Amino acid sequence: MDQDTILLGEKRPFHIMAKAAGAECNMRCDYCYYLEKDKLYRPSKGPRQPSPRLSDELLELYIRQYIEAQPRQAPVVFTWHGGEALIRPRSFYQRALELQQRYGQGRRIENTLQTNGLLVNEDWCRFFRDHDFLIGLSLDGYQEQHDAYRRTVGGLPTFERVMRAVDLMQRLGVEFNILSTVNTHNADDPEGYYRFMKGIGVRYIQFTPIVERIDESCARKANFVEAPYIHASAESREMNGLERVRLAPYSITPEQWGSFTTGVFDEWIREDVGEVFVQLFDSTLAGWMGVEPGVCTLGKVCGHAGVMEHNGDVYSCDHYVYPRYLLGNIRQRSLSEMMNSSEQYRFGRAKLEGLTKQCLECEYLFACNGECPKNRFAQSSDGEWGHNYLCSGYYRFWSHVAPYMDYMKQCLLQGLPASQVMRAHISRDQ
Repeated sequence: MDQDTILLGEKRPFHIMAKAAGAECNMRCDYCYYLEKDKLYRPSKGPRQPSPRLSDELLELYIRQYIEAQPRQAPVVFTWHGGEALIRPRSFYQRALELQQRYGQGRRIENTLQTNGLLVNEDWCRFFRDHDFLIGLSLDGYQEQHDAYRRTVGGLPTFERVMRAVDLMQRLGVEFNILSTVNTHNADDPEGYYRFMKGIGVRYIQFTPIVERIDESCARKANFVEAPYIHASAESREMNGLERVRLAPYSITPEQWGSFTTGVFDEWIREDVGEVFVQLFDSTLAGWMGVEPGVCTLGKVCGHAGVMEHNGDVYSCDHYVYPRYLLGNIRQRSLSEMMNSSEQYRFGRAKLEGLTKQCLECEYLFACNGECPKNRFAQSSDGEWGHNYLCSGYYRFWSHVAPYMDYMKQCLLQGLPASQVMRAHISRDQ
């Protein structure tokens, strides 16, 4: 254990997303922020090098270190991410399972994997089912919503192929969640989005609001020159060397985010509490109950969820894969040392310590905690920089759901199910 870790006391639980295939992917989603990470590891000039992959040697080192670092009383959860994780063959994951058993020494091991679904077939589904993988499948809504931005490398639509993956996983008994981005296209029909998801039998849904900024050169290349300028925050200037950036046109507006989340909530609250699980709603109720939410963006601090690239490099967060946030490499420094280091602790505390005055005085600070720092590039109502771009949308959502959350909280405190809220007549008058 290094000196930085000693200064922090006992090691804390942490989570790592492993990029088994690096940034390689068989899709080219317009809003993807991760394809550009390929530039960190492959030269832009000269002959094109083969796509980087996590080697067998590093796979074993990673699995051993990760298991050793986790608290004994808790299950060890491995997350396989991308790019597209299924670009690696089943033999890669079979090897991972063997190493997990070797180093786990009887501990409970769980595996989750995120995929775009294009490579999912019956063999993959049997593998997932037989080894209890939890799959995160990317699906942005019904066909028009999904195909707007999620296309293959050749520009072809992907909705029908993803729906085949849904059907296969349902028929073959694979546990899966739906991971949806909320963007400028699908945000305007929350009711249609939710009814579609419910209609195909989806029971677990996670939202990610798309908020992407691009520099001037990228904006010109993509013909985004009409997109509005956003003045970069101090950290954005330090991280990207940019004084101002443009908001990508597929980025959701705060108004859309508020309208989408409240629209889906109104569909859900009528008859699906306890039957359909939406991560944002579950995490909101957790905040109302005074417990840590299940999503890092709403927690008080960051720093417990890092990412490991194909070569063993570890970064503070999946959204901060930039040189400044490189913690080290597992060949030279253990995962425990890096994730419990003072630099990672400072990264995590910056979320709490960087709140604007408007945030600190907000009645919903307990539920929001300023949301994700990557979205803090706007001005607060009194002109302070570093405020969350989505603030007004979140505020609309919190104020809309507050009476329902109050009611569900009282149900739970009395030992009753939160689903009792569906029988109650609740006024939204504030």
